[in-house]
Amino acid sequence: MLRSWSGGGANAFTFTQIQSQVFTATCALAGCHNAGSQRAGLNLSAGASFGELVGVASSQRPALNRVQPNQPDNSYLIKKLRGDSDIQGSRMPSGAGGLSQTTIDRIIAWINEGAPNNS
Repeated sequence: MLRSWSGGGANAFTFTQIQSQVFTATCALAGCHNAGSQRAGLNLSAGASFGELVGVASSQRPALNRVQPNQPDNSYLIKKLRGDSDIQGSRMPSGAGGLSQTTIDRIIAWINEGAPNNS
């Protein structure tokens, strides 16, 4: 089920959708953010990703959490997905040309809903 958050009009992903449609499909791959590689100390494999993201300091910008519930602009994950100028390294996902703006907006909407571990 998709929900809307007021202020942006984008339908929020559930965490299960983010995992299957974004992390598993694009990020938790060999050499990137899977259990074996864990680039930047981050494992985005199913079962591990939520605990690695929400309320956890970024290894690249420790002053920012990877996901700060209700604060997408203070979430390093969003900065990396958008390719903001204050990130370390490159925009993610690497080599994929980035996610669509709609996908990023739906992740932002999930964060604005408090970044719940929902399905």
